[in-house]
Amino acid sequence: MLQLVAEGKRLPKHEVIARTCVLDHHGRTKLGEPLYVVRAGLCSPETLFKHATTEEFLEWLMSLKEISFRTCDALTRSTRKLTKCISVVNLAGVSLSMGLETRYQKCIGDSGKLSEVVYPQILGRSVIINPPGFFYVLFGAPERHRHSAFFVATMTQLGAQGCSRRSCPLERWPS
Repeated sequence: MLQLVAEGKRLPKHEVIARTCVLDHHGRTKLGEPLYVVRAGLCSPETLFKHATTEEFLEWLMSLKEISFRTCDALTRSTRKLTKCISVVNLAGVSLSMGLETRYQKCIGDSGKLSEVVYPQILGRSVIINPPGFFYVLFGAPERHRHSAFFVATMTQLGAQGCSRRSCPLERWPS
């Protein structure tokens, strides 16, 4: 896997997995940080495991983290400023039933645990947008966070001076 990533190639099952699991790198913020976008509501764990094993999915997730690491490392070396990834998790379309696929959740958890050891400095911030209603109940988030002002406040915390809905630090935003 490391050799393929070093050569700028994707894993053999990349196309199959990417069609069922919508997450990948998506440009940079205006501050130059690599942007990693997860479209959780568009992922289909059931379909994923019809075409790939848990080992292949975990390897695919780790290959994306290796790409993030290499991108951040190159930017850090060229700018001489520590660069970390920004993860944007779009929960639009997520339902409680999506969390019932235990193999999917295990792979996501395992990749997170591996990433903490192998790439401890890769994630700068993680931003959640479009959370479903049950999110607030499960995590006890206050009612005031349901509004887009929370997104703007969070993006301001990412270091974008004068951030507003119109001047968000994202160069491109996935539709």
